Amino acid sequence: MMKMEPIMKKTAIMLALIFLGAFFFSCKEEASTPDMVCCESYGFGAMMVKCCEEYSWISREECATPEGFVGGGREIVEDSLCGK
Repeated sequence: MMKMEPIMKKTAIMLALIFLGAFFFSCKEEASTPDMVCCESYGFGAMMVKCCEEYSWISREECATPEGFVGGGREIVEDSLCGK
């Protein structure tokens, strides 16, 4: 029974490392997906002053302001505004 303990300990360590590695790479993949951009959504207040900005990671296509959209817009901004 004593010989099984080191094997079980090594197996547990290996599984933990695999889990942590998979978690790390899945997070990195999400952040480095080329079509994801930091997008600013905004509205217009009194006298057409830009206001009410919100920042989020969305696809490049989704960040485009639809044709005919009024009352605000969307634009791609620097990544630091989305809190990388």
